[in-house]
Amino acid sequence: MASHSSDKSTRLGPHSDAVSGARLLLQAKHRRIRREFLVEGPQGVEAALESGWATSLYATDLDHPLVLRAQSTGIRIYRVTDQGLAAISETVSPQGVVAVCSMPETQLEAVRSGTVVVCAGISDPGNLGTIIHTAAAAGASAVITTTGSADIFGGKCIRSTVGTFTKIALVGPFPDVDVIAHLKNSAIPILATTGSGVNVLSDNKVGSVLAGAHAWVFGSEAHGLSQEWLDSADLPVRIPMAAGVESLNAASAAAICLFAQH
Repeated sequence: MASHSSDKSTRLGPHSDAVSGARLLLQAKHRRIRREFLVEGPQGVEAALESGWATSLYATDLDHPLVLRAQSTGIRIYRVTDQGLAAISETVSPQGVVAVCSMPETQLEAVRSGTVVVCAGISDPGNLGTIIHTAAAAGASAVITTTGSADIFGGKCIRSTVGTFTKIALVGPFPDVDVIAHLKNSAIPILATTGSGVNVLSDNKVGSVLAGAHAWVFGSEAHGLSQEWLDSADLPVRIPMAAGVESLNAASAAAICLFAQH
């Protein structure tokens, strides 16, 4: 299939239709409506091309290695000015290439096995992206977000996954009550991370749950898990810490818990 490229002598600026249309995807509302999102920088774009998620590519140089790779896939390629690329980039120094990608359509009901990570109110997109990266590295089956969490497909979150956003099922956001009901109906034990948990991470009781399908739930950075989640948990789990230290960053806690079984 031939690729569709803008003419080599033509560079599209920030006010061109193609760039203006892509720019709308910087807003969560338009991402939801169009079921598309932007991926910025070589690492993320490479992952998007490998997974087949990329539907179009914007680049300042048609000789860019990723553009040359994309030409064999049939996706549309736009040559843009530096200002055109900056218009669809969130970083101060764009790295030459941005992709428009289709959102995966994984349903909550499809998440029924493996290690499930629930982000219940993780509002910082950098933390959410780091948790996705960690979950993918740990071999988790899915990351589910609840209402009140950052947008999985926002730019900062996607960049923070360091190209691993295609390696794991990303699902959400859903109301907390719906996620709890799904996990209960699927007989997936819920492990809730809390400083007041009666079970220490290293306990044999925790280890036995980690041997099968299970869900780790991580709460908001400021307030922790809601009482609804704590009441629904099969095991409230505490990470042992030195005296005087009250809590961990959500992404750090996720890394400790997800690699506890490795």
